[in-house]
Amino acid sequence: MIITDVPAEFGAQDKNISECIIEFDTSGGALTAKKIDITLEHDETTVTMVEVEKIVEKQIEKTISKEIEILHSLKEDNGILLQVGANSGQTLSVSIDDMRPDALGFVDDMPRVNPIEMAGVSLTLSDQVLNRISSQRSKLGAQQNALEHVIKNVDNASEQLQAAESRIDDVDMAKEMMLLTKFKILEEATNAMMAQSNQLPQGILQLLR
Repeated sequence: MIITDVPAEFGAQDKNISECIIEFDTSGGALTAKKIDITLEHDETTVTMVEVEKIVEKQIEKTISKEIEILHSLKEDNGILLQVGANSGQTLSVSIDDMRPDALGFVDDMPRVNPIEMAGVSLTLSDQVLNRISSQRSKLGAQQNALEHVIKNVDNASEQLQAAESRIDDVDMAKEMMLLTKFKILEEATNAMMAQSNQLPQGILQLLR
C-alpha cells in the first residue's frame, strides 16, 4: 500500500513539505513502513528530521484511519451479500468460515507430552474439528436450500411473466384480426356499390333501344 501527497506543515513560518510518499508493507497482517520519501521546502530555516518525523506520524494517523477501518470491516465480514429479489432489502448473506488448519486448532509447535496424553489431545481436537466441519456443512446446506428456493421463485415468476406477455400478444392479435375483417367487409361493400352503379347506365340504354 502506498500513500502519497500527505500534507504537513512545520516551523515558525509554516514551511511546507512539498512531497511525502509513504510505502507500507501489509503482508502477514501487519502494517509496516517500508519506505518514506520526503521533499522539504525551506528558506534559511533549519529543520531536523525528528520534527518532521513527528509531524508525518500525526498526518499518517489521520490519512490511513479510514483505510484501516475499511480493511477491518472487510476482515470481519467475509461473506457475500446477494440480491435475491426485486425490492430493497431482499438479500441473502452467504459466508464460509475459516477452515484452514491453524484456524481449526492444528499447530506445528504443540507441546511434547507422553503418547497417552497426546492421543487424548488428538481425539479431543479431532472431535472439535469434526463438529465444526459438520456445523459448517449444515450452514452451507441451509444456504444452498435457500438459494434453490430463490431460484425456483425466480423461475416461477419468469413463467408467469411469459404467460402474461403471451396473453397480451393474443389480445393484440385478436384486435388486428377484427380490424382486418372490418376492412374486408368495407372493401366488399364498396365493390358491390361500384358494380351496381355500373349496371344502371346499361339498363337505361337497354330501355332506350
